[in-house]
This record gives sequence, structure tokens and C-alpha cells, in this order.
Amino acid sequence: MPNNYNNSNNSHNILNKATSILSNNGYTIIQIFKQTKKDIVALVTHKDKKYNTITKYVAKLSTNIPPILTEIQAYNYFSTNSDFANTPFFIKLINVLPNNNNDNSDICGFIMEYTKNATPLIEIESNNAKNNNITKLWWKSLLMQLIVCVNLLEKHHILHNDFWDANIMIQKYPKNRKIIVDVNDNIITIPNAGFIIKVIDFQYTHQYDKNNNIVSPMVQSTKKSDKAEKLLLGWTSKWHTGGDLNQIFGILHEYKSAPAKFKNYVAKHVHKHTSDFPYATTKTNKWFDSEKMLDLCINDKLV
Repeated sequence: MPNNYNNSNNSHNILNKATSILSNNGYTIIQIFKQTKKDIVALVTHKDKKYNTITKYVAKLSTNIPPILTEIQAYNYFSTNSDFANTPFFIKLINVLPNNNNDNSDICGFIMEYTKNATPLIEIESNNAKNNNITKLWWKSLLMQLIVCVNLLEKHHILHNDFWDANIMIQKYPKNRKIIVDVNDNIITIPNAGFIIKVIDFQYTHQYDKNNNIVSPMVQSTKKSDKAEKLLLGWTSKWHTGGDLNQIFGILHEYKSAPAKFKNYVAKHVHKHTSDFPYATTKTNKWFDSEKMLDLCINDKLV
């Protein structure tokens, strides 16, 4: 896609535009996490709140609008559909700015729930291993939360399509609170190891229904030039189950702290190929059926 961004502009250009849009809607930037020529990730607070409501804002230029629109669709669906809204593992959408086609149409952004005191899963093992904080209880809780997330996604014919450990946030959670979820009309209590997960980054998420609410242009692409990348990253327009769990479990079974039962099960059944993304797959994996995996986990067959 051609880049129609004026190269004479710099990161201050998009910061100024984002700041203006936010200010006009009562928001103030209090911390910038990321700032480039193409995007900004920042913490913001709203003037009408009696306390600081910390949210996250992402702005991208028109060259990147298709994937960010997919992400907005996903966050909106997860915030309005009762199944997802009642599950604590998905980030909730707060606002989309700008919310119409105006003079700032070359910038697109959204405000979402901020994962306070959260750390990407990819950073967790090295940090916690030093303190011996990764226990069987920790692993059982993690696996059950991941399985419940994928079960809910697949129930709605949705694939995350980028379900790896950088897109799973580990957020601190009071140990005196129960983690109770509804899985296909069955009430499940997940062991509380002091955290809950928050799934993020839905740029390539796709809903495989005729009347889909979440559409990924990359997943739907039929261009020959996209074929190799789609195969590499496990993106296909054909509905398949087990793909998200294949990716995250393939990665996790390589963690040194992973339970032996889990490592053995995954090593035996995971789809793996030689690439930079070895566990991204376009194929159904019946061994990672979410209901079967949840039952195995509850009955301590994986930990």
C-alpha cells in the first residue's frame, strides 16, 4: 500500500493531531509509551472523572488504518457482546476518536481499558523464575484462562490470529477474590494464583461468519503477493479450530518452568513448521480442542 504520509512531517505531527483530538474530547495525555512517525501509544485521563481513569490511546496514519479498524471492531464487539463483556480476560473499548470523517481523517485512534500493573507474558518467566514464583498452581491458572479465552472466541467463530506470549498481559489480581467464568453454561472456578490475563492486539483477528462483525483485510486477501505471508503467519480465510491454542501452547511448552505433563502433551500433538513463527498454523488441530483441553486441565492431566 502506498504511503501517503508526508515525509517532511515527523512524530511531533501525529502527536499534535492526537493531542488536539483528545483535548477536544476532554482527554489529557499523562504519559507516552511509544512515539514514532506512524503511531503513538499513551496514557490519558478524562477531565470529568472524579478520579484519574487511566486509559490507552493509539493513533495511526491512513496507511495503517485497515488493521487498526479491525482492532476497533474487535474491541467494540468484546465490549458490547454479553459473553465477552462478562469475561474479565478481554480489554474493553472506551471510545473511538475521531468517531467520524472529519478534517483529521488521516489519523485514527481509540481509547481502551488500561492494564494497570500488568506485564507481557513473554517477560514473566525470566522475572519470576528468579523468585521461584512460577508454581503448578500458576501454570494451571494460566492454562485454564487461555483455554477459556479461546473457547469463547471459537464459540463466536473468531480467531485471534496472533495469539502469542507478547499479546497476553499478566495483570495482578487480589488473591482473596475468586475467578469464576461461564463456559458453555457451566460455571468454572479458575485457581487464583494472584493474576488474571488480558488479551490484547486484535489487528489480525477475524470472525468467520457471513455476517461478521470483525473483518481482517489480510485474512480475507486473495492476492498472490500475500499468500506466502499468510501461510507463514497462519492466516487463512477458512475457519479452523485449535489454531490459537496451537500457537500459544507451542510457545509455552518451550518455557523452562512449564510442567512436564504439559510439555509432553504439546510436543506430541502440536503443529510445527520451520519458520520464524513455527507454531502459527492454518490447519485445524483436534488435539487442542478447547473443551477437551479445559477438561484435561481441570483434572490435572496437564500440570
